[in-house]
Amino acid sequence: MIVIDSSAVIKIVITEENSDLARQAFSLITERGEPLLAPNIIFSEVMNGLWKHNVLLKDINNRKLDLAKSSFASIYNNLELSSQIELAEEAIKLATSHKITFYDSLYVALNVKTRSPLFTFDNLLKGKAKEVGFEVLDLSKL
Repeated sequence: MIVIDSSAVIKIVITEENSDLARQAFSLITERGEPLLAPNIIFSEVMNGLWKHNVLLKDINNRKLDLAKSSFASIYNNLELSSQIELAEEAIKLATSHKITFYDSLYVALNVKTRSPLFTFDNLLKGKAKEVGFEVLDLSKL
């Protein structure tokens, strides 16, 4: 089992720095039949990220946005989702004690609960891994 966050999914569905690495890792994970887990907030986070790339950054046009949404739908339909409500108590403890956003702490709470590595490209979150005691997926070991 691997917990995937929105930063990894966005790199898979659009082209930006480290997208090739994200896509290779995703392919290897899915080829092995490894279950991908995420808190259900991932839908809103990825869609907001795609909106940001289209509207604010203007680095994807509407056609690329539609392709990205379609690719994301395929990924989302194969995720094992966890409710934010069931993760909330642990997530708020992690968020307040380690100064992590509540959004990010939902992924960490799922990571801790399932003892599964976190597939992320969020450098702030990676930096908290040792302090909090969660595992980040080492892409070089796939």
